[in-house]
Amino acid sequence: MSMASPNTMNAAETLLQAGAAQAIALECGDEKLSYAALRQRVRRAAGAWRALGLQGGERVVLFAPDSIEWVVAYLGVIWAGGVAIGVNPRLSMAELGPILTESAVRFLWHEADNSAALSSLLTGMAQQAPAPVMADQAASPWTDALAQAGDIDAVAQDEQAPALWIGTSGTTGASKGVVHAQRVACQPHAFASGVLGLTASDRLYASSKLFFAYALGNSLLAGLRAGATVILDRQWPEPERVLAMVRTHRPTIVFCVPTLYSRMLQTGVAGQLAGQGVRHFVSAGESLPAAVRGAWREATGLGIVSGYGTSETLCLMLYSENDQGLLQPTPGTQLRFAPETDPALPQRIWLHSGTVALGYW
Repeated sequence: MSMASPNTMNAAETLLQAGAAQAIALECGDEKLSYAALRQRVRRAAGAWRALGLQGGERVVLFAPDSIEWVVAYLGVIWAGGVAIGVNPRLSMAELGPILTESAVRFLWHEADNSAALSSLLTGMAQQAPAPVMADQAASPWTDALAQAGDIDAVAQDEQAPALWIGTSGTTGASKGVVHAQRVACQPHAFASGVLGLTASDRLYASSKLFFAYALGNSLLAGLRAGATVILDRQWPEPERVLAMVRTHRPTIVFCVPTLYSRMLQTGVAGQLAGQGVRHFVSAGESLPAAVRGAWREATGLGIVSGYGTSETLCLMLYSENDQGLLQPTPGTQLRFAPETDPALPQRIWLHSGTVALGYW
């Protein structure tokens, strides 16, 4: 462990403190990785990033499907003192280009199957282009750096220093880069632990991908912080894929969005999820219709915990466990609003939590 003053920390190191050495931290397909192995691989990845030239505060975009390698590279960036940015691997080059330019990215971590398109894009960016780092080739600068670099201690930073960015969903206009501080790693599991009873023996699966705040904060970060197992999937979520993941990996807590819950009801998948060992189903990302909540309970025997969070809060700030749909603050969240406001009009709500972002880029 690195030495740090009371006001300094490293978010990646904090996330990996709780897991028992031999406990499984990550599962993806047939691959499983213990907490001891994950800590070692993140230390090595951090050394590789430094060997490639990453400096403190510089940004790295990860442009690839979810995988154990994605998590190792992502946490390695933060461990080395950089800032990690996961983006949707389905973005077109026309969509990715402005993000890279606006964000002044130093490195772009990607897989081989999009090398040709990325090469054309980066050539057109000239001096503004990030250095590409191919993740899945036997002989590449990344694999060479991993093989040759030594492990490094986590770089301690001020708890208010940037650790990661995440893009807004675009519901309020063009997507914006949200800057999250190192302290985001202190209590990302407040909702899961305080409301769902998350422990190290739980297994978390989010159908959404890690570039999305809902999955990143409430599944990956929360699961690692609690020493639990986080289940990853490279494939895009469809009702039948969710069923296959639940049957194969036996998660105890499942995070999905209302649209997917509705589709699983329509296709008959919901009923097949009954008795599969899931303790809690969680919904967020959009409003959960009462009809979907009721039909889900009838099909599975379990209710859905509906939560509210944003890219700016990373984790869920409000939740409801009943059919009334009335939201209450998650543990550790402070809520303030003007009570004299006409309830028929839009209201401004202030939220305070350790996972609230520093602001926009």
